[in-house]
Amino acid sequence: MNFKEVLNLHLKAIENKDLETFITTISKEDVTLIMPNGTLINGREEFIEFHKDWFSDKDWTLNYEILKIEEGEEASFALLKVNYKDIDFNGNEYSLNYYLTLLFKKIDGEWGLIYDQNTLFNNK
Repeated sequence: MNFKEVLNLHLKAIENKDLETFITTISKEDVTLIMPNGTLINGREEFIEFHKDWFSDKDWTLNYEILKIEEGEEASFALLKVNYKDIDFNGNEYSLNYYLTLLFKKIDGEWGLIYDQNTLFNNK
């Protein structure tokens, strides 16, 4: 698959909360995730465990707009604008607006996510 096909598969897996497909789009070597609150998740296993818990939560939804894609032969990235909606532990709805940067690297001929950063922005 080319980069855009893997990116599309990755985003659809998130929308569908499909962990098995999602895992096929991440690097087999290492992955780094920076959450909107600054929490750092480092390593493939920790990244998968986080998403296993997140995908099992059926309350959240997200909408996104792709703002920019840059493709290279060995590395490519996408910048998205995301609106995320969820319910907190007290049953209150909340939403977050953030930029999502996804960096993919081609390793042994296959594209895989190596870096995922979420940066909050104020929509005012």
